[in-house]
Amino acid sequence: MDEKIYILGAGGEGQVCADTLIAAGYKVSGFFDDNEKLIGKETMGIRVLGHIFDAKKADGLFMISVGNNKTNEAKSFQRIRGTY
Repeated sequence: MDEKIYILGAGGEGQVCADTLIAAGYKVSGFFDDNEKLIGKETMGIRVLGHIFDAKKADGLFMISVGNNKTNEAKSFQRIRGTY
């Protein structure tokens, strides 16, 4: 697959998602996370590119891994759109 894949959330769930994608033969192009301490650093050798809001500048596919409740997912979509 040539399309870039990004993961929203670089915490534990994001790392599990990245591990699963890598095991399936995909390349993860980066993480987006709102934790200031992670931005610019690497997790699992994958760079945290910016805040979740910054994901709207990226072109590719996105996997949301910011928690398992709908509130967190809705906030991620709102941040990308700039409405949160």
